Amino acid sequence: MKQYYIYVKNEQLGPFNFEELKAQKISKETKVWFEGLEDWKNAAEIEDLKSILISIPPPINSFTSQPPPPKFENNQKTENKFEEEEPTKILGLKKNIFYSILGALVIIIGLTYFNNLQDKNREILQEQNRQTESYNQQQKELEEQNARLAEQEKIEANRIAREKKEALEKRINEIVEQLNVNYQNLEIAKQKLNNVSAFKLLRTSSERNEQINSAQNDIDIIKDEIRNLEAEMQKINPNWGSGR
Repeated sequence: MKQYYIYVKNEQLGPFNFEELKAQKISKETKVWFEGLEDWKNAAEIEDLKSILISIPPPINSFTSQPPPPKFENNQKTENKFEEEEPTKILGLKKNIFYSILGALVIIIGLTYFNNLQDKNREILQEQNRQTESYNQQQKELEEQNARLAEQEKIEANRIAREKKEALEKRINEIVEQLNVNYQNLEIAKQKLNNVSAFKLLRTSSERNEQINSAQNDIDIIKDEIRNLEAEMQKINPNWGSGR
């Protein structure tokens, strides 16, 4: 884009772009210079500027000498200065606006990431708490189940022990009763043996011997039964008979 310089009232102005130059309302006699010209020229001599010229009557004192052309180095510095003064744009935005938007985006992205990380950690913690509660509940139920089983086993063991004790007591009573009966029967059998052994009865010798053997056999049977009952009683109650 061309940068124009003008010389007005003994003062060099510019640089201007085309629109800015148009706003200066230059005339045909206005001295204009831009890069590429060897010397200053009247605006009327420049084809591109004819459309923006206005007619102004010439001053009484005519312009006798042309102003010296600006040094290119100075013009270049002025142009560079103008370019430096123009704000640099990024993606069509001024630097400060661009960096403000970029900073806001970074903050938003950072906050979003931080919130997502917090949510993830919260979900992990909630899942760990849920698993811990589930484990504790299972342990509690298992302990309660074991306690119920132990109580049932205890009740069953007490029942078995009670039934066993009752059975032993019942058997002891039966043995005692049978022993008493056998003791009585033994005395009767002994008395019978004494009776058949006497000669008071009228019988033959063979009949007498047969009666004696029968009576003795009855005694032996009763004694065997008594021994068996006493042995069984001794197994049930080792202290039985110690005081007899």
